[in-house]
Amino acid sequence: SSGINAEYGGSDTDIVQKELYQFEDKANRELALRPEGTAPIVRAFVENKMYVENSSAKFFYIGSMFRYERPQRGRKREFRQLGIEQIGVVNEFTVVESILLAKQFLSSIGINNYKITINNLGLKKDREKYKEKLKNYFKTKLENLCSDCQVRFKSNPLRLLDCKID
Repeated sequence: SSGINAEYGGSDTDIVQKELYQFEDKANRELALRPEGTAPIVRAFVENKMYVENSSAKFFYIGSMFRYERPQRGRKREFRQLGIEQIGVVNEFTVVESILLAKQFLSSIGINNYKITINNLGLKKDREKYKEKLKNYFKTKLENLCSDCQVRFKSNPLRLLDCKID
């Protein structure tokens, strides 16, 4: 499981702890079904040393993804997902390009009634400040949080905002 854990961000992430469809096949190989598209893209970028010729790259993916945990309302264990990943260059132009690409795709398949919602956690230094503020806020409420969130408080306080229990 160490290779699989490393691929999806370590053993303390939600993907590995609860959502990863992981099993051993008849040849005693440890396998996992793809839970999301970002990690495989980043792994391919690094393993194939794509950064040597160009420090930035753009990718897209579309395919079946799998989550093991009990599906919530509107979610399935197997689902189709598409996404884009831009590595190495993040500025207002890449963000606009991503939004325009999504709009063009939706229009090309006949979807014209939708709402675009933008979420951004800012730069790394800003995220670190935000994490500290979250920890300060939640430290007096720890006993009221579910056991998952009590672990998240230490390992990744941003995930406190994505609790599926509380």
